[in-house]
Amino acid sequence: MQSYIYNLNNNNSKVRLSVKINFYFTCLLVIWSLTPYLMRELQQLFVILLFLGWWVTALFSILAKKPITINKTTKVIPITIIWLIIVTIYVMVQLPNFYFGNYFYIVLYYMPILFLAFYLRCGNIKIIKQLVLFTLVVLLTNSISNIMILFDNPYAAKEATGGYGLIDYSNTNVITDKSAFTIVLGIYLALLGVYFSLVKRIKILFLILTYTLLLLLLQSTFFIGLISLIIIISCYFLIRGDRVISLIKGLLFLIICTFILIFKNNVSFLINDWIVATTSNQLIITRVHLLTDLIVNFSVSGTLEARLVNIRESFVTFLENPFFGKGYVNSFISQSVGIGNHSYIFDNLAKFGIVGFFFELTVYITFIRYVTSNIDSKLRKYYYCSWSGFVFYALFNPIVFPSVGILLFFIFPLFIHYKSLTLSRDS
Repeated sequence: MQSYIYNLNNNNSKVRLSVKINFYFTCLLVIWSLTPYLMRELQQLFVILLFLGWWVTALFSILAKKPITINKTTKVIPITIIWLIIVTIYVMVQLPNFYFGNYFYIVLYYMPILFLAFYLRCGNIKIIKQLVLFTLVVLLTNSISNIMILFDNPYAAKEATGGYGLIDYSNTNVITDKSAFTIVLGIYLALLGVYFSLVKRIKILFLILTYTLLLLLLQSTFFIGLISLIIIISCYFLIRGDRVISLIKGLLFLIICTFILIFKNNVSFLINDWIVATTSNQLIITRVHLLTDLIVNFSVSGTLEARLVNIRESFVTFLENPFFGKGYVNSFISQSVGIGNHSYIFDNLAKFGIVGFFFELTVYITFIRYVTSNIDSKLRKYYYCSWSGFVFYALFNPIVFPSVGILLFFIFPLFIHYKSLTLSRDS
């Protein structure tokens, strides 16, 4: 099996230097995108300068090696750029009603696709391993920080109050619901790391990250994220190892989750009674009560029916403007123009219509083909599992956020390629 990843030419010191500098820019962007406090506090100009630095070093590295050629595996690059141009046109049309921060996040969400293309072309296995491990450490650090915040302030999570918590977000590192799928994807990446890692200390790191992110997901009470994780893990069990045993594990996992949902009132009552009887710590009691509310009510911040009403609103707007959509308006006023702002898929249908949504769907399909075209067949199946959770999450929640993009389009597929390469080498 071939891979895009190859060692750098040791004789080309200029390329090695520019890739190394680019590596540092990438690490800074990873820190920024995965750290809520920095995302809120750092000026957009500073982040733009980081991206410019990344682009300068990336272009120098690429042009110094050999001319850029576009083939069937690298056409994801022009397709992504075309899609961003289309989004820019929609923005320009709706300029009076548009907030730059929305557009900024859209660009940052898709930009990691180009990061991946660069590192699969110019990176080596050592740099890629360092990038993945560095990201995991950043993710773990921020997760521990959030667990501590949410333990001390049980109502700090947005989903716990239906608003923006009871503390000032600007002075904390607490996550919002926009990062929910980041946590889900991080858990799945860590789970695959535990399964495929041969080095004991690396396996332990992945195991710690798995349980830490799972605890954070529960503390944050992100219901849609939790169901997305259940869907991904179910697919994971269904394809892992022996087919019959995997099927039994997958079905058993689904049966347990279904049982909890069917008898959610009884389960909630038993858990609350048990926790009150075993501890007098009011913080723990409050947090567990929020978690059981999550199971009973499906969402502490709102009912499922209310979310479906918002989705229906977007679908009606799409039917009224089926070809080119309503336009990309400011998310703060989207509901006033018939966009529910509670479903990435239906909201984008309402905004871009069939024409725009087709181009966006093309980006995703091309990207998935790009990632899976040269990886181990077993890893390819595991990679597809992550998209099952993505589709479910995108049906019920907005998903365009830099932290999601950096994991979905860059670190997770980079990890998949790295593991594929090491499996091929070991075999």
